[in-house]
Amino acid sequence: MKIEINPLLGTVRGRIGDLVFKQVNGKSYVAARPHPRSKSSYSGAERAKQKRFAMNTKLASAINKIDVLKPLWQKAANERMSTHNAISKANYPSVGDKEFLIAPKLTPDSLGIDESRLSFKYSDGIISICFPSDVFGLVMNPDNDKSIMAAGVLYLSNPVYDCRDDFKFISLNSDPEKICEGKDSVLQIQLMDIHKQYIDSYANRSFFFCLISLDKDGNLLNTVSTFAESF
Repeated sequence: MKIEINPLLGTVRGRIGDLVFKQVNGKSYVAARPHPRSKSSYSGAERAKQKRFAMNTKLASAINKIDVLKPLWQKAANERMSTHNAISKANYPSVGDKEFLIAPKLTPDSLGIDESRLSFKYSDGIISICFPSDVFGLVMNPDNDKSIMAAGVLYLSNPVYDCRDDFKFISLNSDPEKICEGKDSVLQIQLMDIHKQYIDSYANRSFFFCLISLDKDGNLLNTVSTFAESF
């Protein structure tokens, strides 16, 4: 609540104790200084909402760092919002306060995919993905689709050490690999040492990723999303 001050007192600004004096549209007001709420004062529902918002915001930031997917989100944003906000809006229904309710959207039109013909492996800091590119309809036109890559977010939760955050997202992508007709595509992601340390610090590790075909200039042509693997 704020109270207008008699103009005869002149212009008043500043703070005295718990009172704050300020100018708004040429008028002087005094109001009680707001006090931050203690964490213990929030209800369980309020804390859950805060955690859900925090998780969704960090997820959106991680997806927004994947440059090859930016054109898709820019189109979805349609100049009405930032790509980060478009990603955040699309993914809010996917996120709970502790875990994902469904797989996140890495692209605006993401769908869960049958992984029966995809091989996934993690060993010594290397993620390996092997698949026949034709089975997912990823290569639409061999004359245009020249290479394939994988990109996504690594989701870490349930920290082993108290010093870690409750969860962490890491943006990852493979290098583009040339498409060879009649051969399986093998994509590898070499993790940095700091990423390997993070993986060792969390009990639960999931990788949400999409497969991407590119033209000869490295521009996105087609995507298949979202795959989910735990290790």
